[in-house]
Amino acid sequence: MMRNRIGAVVLAGVVALGVAGCGGGDEPAPARPIRQEPATSTSGAGGTAAQAVSPGPLAPGSYTTQAYRPKLSFRVGKDWALLGDNQNGILLAQQLDPTSNPERIIAVSTVRWVFDKPLLTDKELDQARDRHIRPAPRDLLGWLRANPYLKIGRPKPVPMGGARGVQFDLTVKEISGPSNCQQYAPRHCVALFPITRGSGDPIDAVELSGTRSRYTLVHVRGLPVLLSVGAPPGQLTAFLAEADKVLKTVSFA
Repeated sequence: MMRNRIGAVVLAGVVALGVAGCGGGDEPAPARPIRQEPATSTSGAGGTAAQAVSPGPLAPGSYTTQAYRPKLSFRVGKDWALLGDNQNGILLAQQLDPTSNPERIIAVSTVRWVFDKPLLTDKELDQARDRHIRPAPRDLLGWLRANPYLKIGRPKPVPMGGARGVQFDLTVKEISGPSNCQQYAPRHCVALFPITRGSGDPIDAVELSGTRSRYTLVHVRGLPVLLSVGAPPGQLTAFLAEADKVLKTVSFA
């Protein structure tokens, strides 16, 4: 079975976020996962009513998640798309090409659980996924630092969505030997945490060997929330400037 592994640089099966089972339950996420907020007119009159939006290209404007918790509001300009909105994660892509996997993405994930092994194989995840899931540690940054395959840059304090956060670069080391994930062979997948549990296709957050991403960690009502920005090698620096325009509009309700 091909797994839906989502990483901050390369993604597969991400549209399944809109229909996959929510954390710990059996009910699917709503079919229309986010809502476009009404526009306000310059004359002061009220704008149009809020519009439900399915995964796909987004018109410029403000949006609020309906499935994701904690509830999240954000604003995008042109050339952005929604890949999916689940109780534990939301994915946005820039300049979405439907013929290929999106590569310039912003992922927002509420980390409720983590995997107990960083190099889980496809077989282990297919046959015994739940055995490798543990509650997320209180010190999530410390947990990432302890991963032998990750290099964590110096964190710096940043505000994010009305909460205090820390921002850092995460680099995945090159890993020798046969790939542990067929989907991205010959590269390796470093398993971080599951996005979904229960029924539906499993969706797991991973990072790929040899990549670098920008992470922001905030705690919202006691829950650790990771906002990650990823792009292909050589494109991250330029994309960070575009992603920052969206991240500056993020607000947690």
